[in-house]
Amino acid sequence: LLHAALGSVFEAFHAELLTSDGGLPARQYVTQTRGIHTRVTQDANLGAVPPAFNPDTAFAPHIQRVEDHAARLDGEGEGKRAGEVRKVADELKDAARKLAGMLRPGDLCFFFRDHDLRFTAIKFRRPTTKDFNLFKPLPVMGCFGQDLFGVRDRDGDVPNDVREQLVCVEGEFNFLAIQSVCARHAEAQGKEPEHGYVYGLAFGAAGSPDLGTIVRLSEKPILIPDSDDAGQTC
Repeated sequence: LLHAALGSVFEAFHAELLTSDGGLPARQYVTQTRGIHTRVTQDANLGAVPPAFNPDTAFAPHIQRVEDHAARLDGEGEGKRAGEVRKVADELKDAARKLAGMLRPGDLCFFFRDHDLRFTAIKFRRPTTKDFNLFKPLPVMGCFGQDLFGVRDRDGDVPNDVREQLVCVEGEFNFLAIQSVCARHAEAQGKEPEHGYVYGLAFGAAGSPDLGTIVRLSEKPILIPDSDDAGQTC
């Protein structure tokens, strides 16, 4: 249920980035300062923190579902199972509290997903700075951007050699920049920008890439870390 709650958060934050005045500084940072293609910005798992956002709006429906299930178990005389289910509700409430304490209106957000494309974590960045924060409520970190290729490959007609060679870069903006170059190349050929997307992702940190997710996505990952000491050690 944490995956689903994070999905609800993504929907609110993504809309904030693309359409709201509050998301304008983050949107300008992505598209103008960093030069990311507009279509890539729309398709990627990006967001901006809305002002006065309350995580309870995203988590409450899922918490209520769990508590209703626990109540039904109590009514059926399954008190032990009901207690175990309520622990799940407590975990959701704890995650909502932790997320609330990390939110800063206007922060740019990168949403990470696992190999099944379930949301797993949120990386926050203050636009124009290197001020980062990470919300990771689940054991699996996941990666950023591996679902973007699906926009191109909706019909499954992309050649297997393209689909199998997963390009894995370290930084989220490195990934977005690669996709933007490919999108502009497609446009120059008279195609829609998404036809240029390559199969890739960002693993987010050289010191702790989620290799479990990467190898589930491809048997032939191509790892391209940054050129700094951490990247070379990776």
